[in-house]
Amino acid sequence: MADGTLVATFIGGLFDGRLPEIDPVLDAFDEDALQRVDDPYRGMWAFLRGRSALAQGRLGVALPLLRESAAVLRRRDPGSVLAWCLAALGQACGATGDAHRAAAAMAECDRVHLPVMRTIDVEIDLGHAWASAAAGDRTEGAQRARAGAEALAARGDAAIAVLALHDAARIGAPARSLLAAVDAAAGSAEGPVVASMARHIRALADDDMDALLEVAEGFAAVSMPLLAAEAAASASRLAAARGLRVRQREATSRAATWLAECGPALTPLIETMAGRAALATLTRREQEVALMAARGTSKRAMSEQLGVSIRTVGNHINHVYGKLGISTREELAALLSLSS
Repeated sequence: MADGTLVATFIGGLFDGRLPEIDPVLDAFDEDALQRVDDPYRGMWAFLRGRSALAQGRLGVALPLLRESAAVLRRRDPGSVLAWCLAALGQACGATGDAHRAAAAMAECDRVHLPVMRTIDVEIDLGHAWASAAAGDRTEGAQRARAGAEALAARGDAAIAVLALHDAARIGAPARSLLAAVDAAAGSAEGPVVASMARHIRALADDDMDALLEVAEGFAAVSMPLLAAEAAASASRLAAARGLRVRQREATSRAATWLAECGPALTPLIETMAGRAALATLTRREQEVALMAARGTSKRAMSEQLGVSIRTVGNHINHVYGKLGISTREELAALLSLSS
């Protein structure tokens, strides 16, 4: 399959909600390419697999693939894909809250991007948007995503314009301010993903808890667990504000289930409940160990307090790290502090 066909297949799958079906095709081509060390397209195939994982919100899968792709493409990039890969890497790092790596990816992206490659401008806009959000400037991030959407709409790229507007809402743009643009773009675009993104923005604008939960299920149905978790997290916050504790717990539980598939995700829509959602994915004993570790309690002290061996404590900590997609106590403390 030619590289152009692979890209077209990926883009079609993104908006048709068929990315999980396309992944095995990409895997097969990637495995074939890896048998030939000098294959010029092995970096592209790794990129498309990583970009597919990013679109699905599976950041723990996306990050290593995008880094692998960038390493290959820096050596040989016949399709001029490196800038696109770095833009995707910037988005992925930004969505984990890693401002330093997101900024580094986007700085390199700007250096290698060829002005004639206008088709990936939106990816670069979104990379900068998520890098800004991770650095704490959500206003700038949302504006960058919105500007990309406006340029796309002017060119008639309605489906991708909705995606960019959706990212603007996810980063922090007031959802109601996006409705006119979303309605205009969504009206001339097709596909279940586009429809779900438009409904998500509408539900955020209307503070519609039930609609948010319906949107969450819609994203989950097309294997986009991060977007599903974000919608459920928003529903959880609305339920909490209205004193609906049972509904809040239900929404939080759903968000936690989907977040468990995403790796180290930390986007604006989930960060205020990330600690609670993360804890909900752990066993009761793992929760105890996680909270102690986040407070700086030593393994020996945990062993004494819990009445288990130091080795068992270490095993629990490793399980916690694995489930939450982290590797240090500092990351654990940062994650759990968000639930206060």
